[in-house]
Amino acid sequence: MDAARPPIYQYRPVVACHRSFVTASTDTIGLLSELDALLTLENYNGFTLQASPHSYKSARDYIESAARRIRMRILRPEFEPDGEGGIDIEWEKNGKRLALSCRAQEDQPDFISWREPNGRYDGREATEELLIEKLDWLSR
Repeated sequence: MDAARPPIYQYRPVVACHRSFVTASTDTIGLLSELDALLTLENYNGFTLQASPHSYKSARDYIESAARRIRMRILRPEFEPDGEGGIDIEWEKNGKRLALSCRAQEDQPDFISWREPNGRYDGREATEELLIEKLDWLSR
């Protein structure tokens, strides 16, 4: 490198949903990397498979909150795009099912639904408290 010329630095803009520093328990690191993968999906055949910044932030906040508050190891969910920029997170254990739908836009409320084995689905608007309650229910 020539001493008269300063080094060239590449400009790397910060992604809208980038977080500079967030601690995560070792149990959630794998979950968060699976969630991160939804940010790079290619949209296909009219479906918006790539997670919107809002749905990604909501999903990450719910997962991190649950991991901090639940003393046991968080059950591994499945992450799926909803086709409209949102994220569906689903857990299943012993025939019980729990689903958290993180919507693509701020004006669309997130939703939690659950089902006992061979039972009917029930659900309500999502809150962190409800998710913790239902994860506890699922683990019993």
